[in-house]
Amino acid sequence: MDTLLEYSGPFEELDPADQFALTLVSVPNIKEKLTVLVFKDDFDIRIAKLAHGIDVITSACTEILTNQKLKTIFGIILSIGNFLNYGTSRSNSCLKNKDFETTH
Repeated sequence: MDTLLEYSGPFEELDPADQFALTLVSVPNIKEKLTVLVFKDDFDIRIAKLAHGIDVITSACTEILTNQKLKTIFGIILSIGNFLNYGTSRSNSCLKNKDFETTH
């Protein structure tokens, strides 16, 4: 590229590819402009990938929050923990079994 920038001969004597390259490198802030152009071109694809990932995470969170079997399992684990901690300084858990009660 430096060779093109140093070229001082007639523009018309350059082959079309060199004319194009010389024109391109003479544009102010060309690197930044090309970076923005590539980003703009990839933007929709990136958003689609992110949207899919967000949908997967949202679906997983909804499943975790609404799954009655999981609530039951956590309730059992909490009961075991409360039983094991009975009579110790940890026996007053801030979570109670009612937090994990399920309706069938």
